[in-house]
Amino acid sequence: MESAGWVYSERGHWPKELAGACSNSTCENNQTCKHKRYSDDKFFECVLSDCGIPDQKGINLSSIKREDAIGLHRRIHASCADGYSQSGSGRLICQSNGEWKYNIVCEGEYAKMICEEANYSYFSFE
Repeated sequence: MESAGWVYSERGHWPKELAGACSNSTCENNQTCKHKRYSDDKFFECVLSDCGIPDQKGINLSSIKREDAIGLHRRIHASCADGYSQSGSGRLICQSNGEWKYNIVCEGEYAKMICEEANYSYFSFE
């Protein structure tokens, strides 16, 4: 093994015996199916497991580091895509509610032009 890490796969590709009660679960993509071995009324439960892939506009995920992960209470490093200016540390933290806490703001050139145009128009009405 070259390096440790995670391997993701589709539950539908697993043998039914391996998936057990979770083979028919309705868990979302960012949830893990947990088999409830000693429960009479419920055979599995869906438990929040990660925040998914961040999808904020302007973010470039190519600066992710080896130790980064999308699991709860984990973090990843990001930067702004070409054409965007960055403020903030670039760290994204996966919160316990399954939502990312962004410490990065990426502003694009188009947004800057609109702001500059609005400021110019505002100041030109004296």
